[in-house]
Amino acid sequence: MKSKKSLLNIPLFCAIPFVSFLIAIRNLRSRTNGLIFISFCTLLGFAFAFSNDSADSYRVALVFHEFDYKSLFDIYQLYILGGAPDLYRFFVYATLKSFTENPKLLFATFGLVFGVFWYFSLRIFKKEQGSYTGLYASLLFFIFVIINPITNINGARFNTAIWVFFLATINIVLYKKNRYFLLLICAPLFHFSFLYGVVVVVLFSITRRFLYSKLSVNKFLFYAFVGSFCLSWILESNIISFDFIGNIVPSDSISNKIGTYNSAEVSDIYAEREANSPFLIVSNFFQALMKITFFTIIVYFRNFMEKNGYINPSINRLMAFILFYFVFSFIIATIPSGGRFLMVGYILSLLLMIKMCDVYGLVLNKKYFLALIPVYSFTFFFNTVFLSVTLTSSTIWYGNLFWIIYEGWDYTFIYL
Repeated sequence: MKSKKSLLNIPLFCAIPFVSFLIAIRNLRSRTNGLIFISFCTLLGFAFAFSNDSADSYRVALVFHEFDYKSLFDIYQLYILGGAPDLYRFFVYATLKSFTENPKLLFATFGLVFGVFWYFSLRIFKKEQGSYTGLYASLLFFIFVIINPITNINGARFNTAIWVFFLATINIVLYKKNRYFLLLICAPLFHFSFLYGVVVVVLFSITRRFLYSKLSVNKFLFYAFVGSFCLSWILESNIISFDFIGNIVPSDSISNKIGTYNSAEVSDIYAEREANSPFLIVSNFFQALMKITFFTIIVYFRNFMEKNGYINPSINRLMAFILFYFVFSFIIATIPSGGRFLMVGYILSLLLMIKMCDVYGLVLNKKYFLALIPVYSFTFFFNTVFLSVTLTSSTIWYGNLFWIIYEGWDYTFIYL
């Protein structure tokens, strides 16, 4: 019966893709719904409008319009010689440039790739949810969906790399599938900064027997987590030098990027922007609330597990990795743009939260989770609602599949 209902969603996708997408997201265990989910992500990318010259998507489309590399080998050489910090975006440019100038097809490709990794990440969440249902399950799934939504293909690289990294990391850490190290090392090819994430996972894999046992997480690791959280509030931006990393990395482009982000000049620019932008002031306030909320929940989980008679091995393992990840990420977040890596920790924490509900649901105090509603209100209304409306053509929300495709098929980039 469920299979037949999913099949009925296919003609609905042709008639009203957005409604079909909303229905599909309710049951991602269905392969048909999975196909619809990924197809809508592709279609939404195709519906990007490029009508706002302050948006990242406009600048990406502009670079694509002027891009003159058509050989994948030339792109690879450019990367090896230090002319580009990562491969993903330029590879897509070169592949599409051989037959189209339409930036809508570029963003449809970004949407397709993002949608695939997003879909499999959501499938992991649903798998770990197990048989647990109810208000808190719905809340956690909703936050998991909006924390890094499809509108974040606006910048293409970093936010796609988040789902690549998440998918690889969970399979390595939680499911012990070492073949996913191949996917893990692909994350920096989407965005160079995920070299940091690769290092964290590798270090954890090497030192895991010292970090946790079958019955508990190492107390030193927990105290390091608390200490790193406290330090992150008092450390000045870029007080820690990462020049040594730039010296180790063989790519000049990557080392130059690290040096730029880790410079006093960039810190001053970011500080001036934050002081003069009401939007950034509000955004930073909510970012601080997120940080405090997730820290509080993780501390509660750790204390709960210490007092509880039953320790679930997979939860214990995931808890250890999250603590280990945040020990470094709280400090990395003091670098300009480094705060983005906290989002990865929050996504991992949401998975931990749904696992805790599934295993300890009857005795777990889930009221802490309600704090996520006000904390993520800004993210929902800006990233999910506002950007969805302002970055795309309005027909994506009410038009049919053929209308949306017809509207953008012969689109030509316009300089603003």
